[in-house]
Amino acid sequence: MRYLTSAPIFFVTESNTFLNNLLRGSWIVLGSCVALQCLFFPGWVNLMAMAHVFIGWVLVAHIYFKNRVLKTYPLSSFLVLGFCCTQLYFPLLFTTIEAKPLVYNLDVPAQVFMHTLLALIVLLLSHWIYRSITFDRAVRPGRGSGLLKRLHFFTPPSNVQVWMMGLLGLGATFVSSFILRDGGDKDVGVLGKMVEALAPFTYAPFFIPFGKLYGQHKILPKGFAFKLIMFTIALFVVSIGKNSRGAFMIGFTSLGFAFALGMILGVIKIKLITWKNIFFAVGTIWLLTGPFSDLGKAMVIVRHQRNEIPKSEFIRLTWEAFKDKKLIRKYDQDAKLEESDWDETYLDNIFLARFCNIKFNDASLLLARDLGYGNADMRRFSTDRVWTILPQPLLNVLHPRLDKEGLSSQSFGDQLRYLVVKNEFIIGFFVTGHLSGTGMAAFGWWYLLILALAIIPAFFLLDLLHVKKYVNNSNGQTEISIGRRFSLCALVNLTAIFQFLPAESVMEVLQYLIRGWFQLVLLYAFLFFFTQKITEGLKNFRFF
Repeated sequence: MRYLTSAPIFFVTESNTFLNNLLRGSWIVLGSCVALQCLFFPGWVNLMAMAHVFIGWVLVAHIYFKNRVLKTYPLSSFLVLGFCCTQLYFPLLFTTIEAKPLVYNLDVPAQVFMHTLLALIVLLLSHWIYRSITFDRAVRPGRGSGLLKRLHFFTPPSNVQVWMMGLLGLGATFVSSFILRDGGDKDVGVLGKMVEALAPFTYAPFFIPFGKLYGQHKILPKGFAFKLIMFTIALFVVSIGKNSRGAFMIGFTSLGFAFALGMILGVIKIKLITWKNIFFAVGTIWLLTGPFSDLGKAMVIVRHQRNEIPKSEFIRLTWEAFKDKKLIRKYDQDAKLEESDWDETYLDNIFLARFCNIKFNDASLLLARDLGYGNADMRRFSTDRVWTILPQPLLNVLHPRLDKEGLSSQSFGDQLRYLVVKNEFIIGFFVTGHLSGTGMAAFGWWYLLILALAIIPAFFLLDLLHVKKYVNNSNGQTEISIGRRFSLCALVNLTAIFQFLPAESVMEVLQYLIRGWFQLVLLYAFLFFFTQKITEGLKNFRFF
């Protein structure tokens, strides 16, 4: 790698073979999918949708994001890349794999892809503005924000600390699902919400193999694989009891995202094409399309009983449903025949659908069209929901008349649907809305401007959790090596960053700015110091 220097600023002109190969491969896959779609699903509507995917991928992969952009602003770039993948690239890829047209079951496909492309352009322009504002700071060598540095955000936690964070997160998930919320969703109080806030750190142990990303260079200890398998099984059981497909899958997706990010940045360097890796890839695909998919459907089949029976019995029923393949097939058939005013069917594989179900966008835009753009009631609900992110004692002072419980007991999708059908029974179903539809319903086209203004500080906050340091090599100024480090706080939320957008509403970006990011970093600071004190007393305990 070569770096050109112009003191005191270092300009990086490095190349990355893996990233270049990845981009070439993505074009081959995209071209193959387009060819198959044209062959088996010809039609102007499908062709129009694929044209939007092509334009979006050109903007992201070929014109806009270069090596230097990805490596200087990795987390904010990961967010934009995630939006493009989940809303454009993945739908084309996965519908082709499932032998469906890209516009399968979409009522307003032209609006879906138009809004997606416009939102992507807004994100790219906002990222360009953000880079222009922060360029001098971003390219200078540094160790991150002074405050974050003092709070040890870039101090590599030991493996014992990481395990402790994971166990505390898993314990919090267990307490939330099996004790606090046993019997249904209910108010768990301030202490209960503090416990639930630890849940994202459940996945911390999955990042130990990629310790280089957060500055840990120690060789994996003996028996690590066995311990991780045992931890995964425990997570598996708790996830079934919680009836959450995402709670189980986030660990695996975060693992994949961490590996991909490490490869893209050059932090992780391994030979990809080996028999071992091929076997692992085939096994992963089989798990996602076979057992994991059936398990997710089994969770849906028994979901109506989750608040009526003890958790041990609920886990047993879920396992029995998973083993009953006839019941799984019947569920598939019934889902295709079921008629409802709310339809979110797009992909058959429910795990893949979590990453690219653009039917949510379609349904939201359809409801927004029926309601009318810039609706005052939807706008009032959207702005009031921003206030609900604040603690109740603070709300009592700033907005005493706000009904936080009522606003929080429904999703943006629920409210949009209610305003159209006028049926109070649907409130509380928590159907998933999409920022395009809820944005048009509340603000009209102004939602794109709100997105542009809100996402710039979000980019900044995300990239604060990554630092780099340039070091002269022994031969002087002509060659400089680079050291990168992410805060583990960012890594455990990689999946959330990748899926940051699409959100249910542009207001969720404001909620992240007001509370989401600050809550995350404060919890990590607490966990780091707490586990550090505990591990000091466990120095002679060799389990970890």
